[in-house]
Amino acid sequence: MRHKGISSYFNLAIINIGIILTIVLDVFVFRQLEMTEQEQTRELGNAHLAWISQSIERYVNIADGMVSFVMREQGHPKKMSERAGQYFPMSPELTSIQLAPGGVVSEVYPWDKDRIDLKAIMPDIDAWKADGAKRRQRTSVTDIVEKENGEKDLVFIRPVYVWQQGNQENFWGFTVVDVSLNRMLEHMDLTRLGLVGIRYQLCWTDSTTGKEVEISSNGTLAGDRVSAIRGIDGDTWTLYMQPINGWGNTWIIVMLTWIGLTITGLLAFARAHILQIRHQGEIDELTGAYNRKGGDRVVAELMKKRPGEKFMVIALDVDNFKLINDVYGHDAGDRVLMQFVYNMRQTFGYNAIITRNGGDEFVIVCPYKEENLVAEKARLFSETHHKVHHHGKLVNFHTSMGYAVYPEQGTEYKNLCIKADFALYNAKLNGKNGCRKYDDSLVNMQERFQLGFNLSDMTNHMPGAMIVYRADAERKILFASDQIIDLFECDNWADFMAYCQGSFNHVISESDKRVLDAEREEMIAFSHSDRNVEFLDFQIITKTGKVRDIISAGNYNVNTFHGGVFYVSIFIKKHLRLKKAEEIRGLSD
Repeated sequence: MRHKGISSYFNLAIINIGIILTIVLDVFVFRQLEMTEQEQTRELGNAHLAWISQSIERYVNIADGMVSFVMREQGHPKKMSERAGQYFPMSPELTSIQLAPGGVVSEVYPWDKDRIDLKAIMPDIDAWKADGAKRRQRTSVTDIVEKENGEKDLVFIRPVYVWQQGNQENFWGFTVVDVSLNRMLEHMDLTRLGLVGIRYQLCWTDSTTGKEVEISSNGTLAGDRVSAIRGIDGDTWTLYMQPINGWGNTWIIVMLTWIGLTITGLLAFARAHILQIRHQGEIDELTGAYNRKGGDRVVAELMKKRPGEKFMVIALDVDNFKLINDVYGHDAGDRVLMQFVYNMRQTFGYNAIITRNGGDEFVIVCPYKEENLVAEKARLFSETHHKVHHHGKLVNFHTSMGYAVYPEQGTEYKNLCIKADFALYNAKLNGKNGCRKYDDSLVNMQERFQLGFNLSDMTNHMPGAMIVYRADAERKILFASDQIIDLFECDNWADFMAYCQGSFNHVISESDKRVLDAEREEMIAFSHSDRNVEFLDFQIITKTGKVRDIISAGNYNVNTFHGGVFYVSIFIKKHLRLKKAEEIRGLSD
């Protein structure tokens, strides 16, 4: 029996081309990643050098300040410690400030610090160094000075020239600023580079000598290092860097091991990466649903790829979502929205396209074969008591829904969303917690004008002052209209709540409390009868101590979030005027 060779299963020409393309692609990707990593490393180095530049500029300014001090004193500085001492609180690396007339240090602040031997570190101090520093008009940063205790310092030197008689500018000496290199590097936090896997070497090059001096390093660097370079006060500072494990050679070897699968894997990875980036820009971070941009794109693709398929556009939101935020906090509101989307996926399936338009408003695009099946899911979803636990409390919430169908009621997604929105608001006007399909009668629905009014419009313009409080002994205040604030002579809501301490009990007398307690029990007992509204005559006490006779109209009801609640309208008794229809007719006659 003849055995089949590899050519029976694979096209060798394609394999060869694939190997070549894989190698080329691997080299290209590797180089791009290497360049990106090098650029990021270089930017990190530049950030550290920027810190050095700011520090050196600070000490150059200190040296210049001391020069001005000596010149102002015409070469006879007094109170040097007072002048120098003002720089130390703002300069943690500063070790000492010294004055060196004629090149020999005579004054040091603080006095117990070592004096700098300028001739030991500046052999040409009387000639080239002084003249050169003057000519270049800059501070000369010396070589590294190692002290007896092993610490290293940087010394900033500024030559001083004082005007003498006859307008002659004569060399006076130097101001010296001694900075602890150890503390400077410590504050620079170069060790952080080692923590992120970078080997570094910090060097300083004197522009006069051209000599490069290593200041700090955490190891030996190879030839493929990158460098961040910065000119600081005429000298050059260089930070060489290199990853401890190289520039990522390991993974390219793994890729070459799987030559046959590499090209497919790379293409798949690139495609997935592009989709992931686009996906992240089109997904609502909180709920995982599409945002409006993403939802519009996905629906457009659905309509283009499957033009003959039917689907339902469902608009929905959380009933009383603002109240949930007010009662339980915005964290609870976020938990509700996440649970809401999870429940949508469980009900309508993961093929449904869920879009969050903003706040608690969502749109579901659900493909279907039988409309009644999806409509039944929507109806059951709207009637479901959704719930979520937040900090040990059970938060119940409901939803209202409206929907339109494609292509029966329209072929443009935007118009279908508008129609579904009409149906949603119709469901809300009919008591919320329901579901409604769009029909043409909703376009001219006059009831929709009711949505132009909000709670504050109604409560602040209805006759009387409105207040809502719990139907218990504490009588905690849950809501009050603006008229309540005026009635109790308070400045604003916060002032009113501070005055009443959050309870209606603090604005009525003890005798009236007993009356209200009795009425509370009676109203609760008759809450399901025709006697569920009571009118009471009692007194309130304003913030200024004024006692007012009032008439209240109260109604007891059970609220989903607060339990038993009293809804009360309050009128100042002397402002009430009752007219009978017969009297009005008599006046008109």
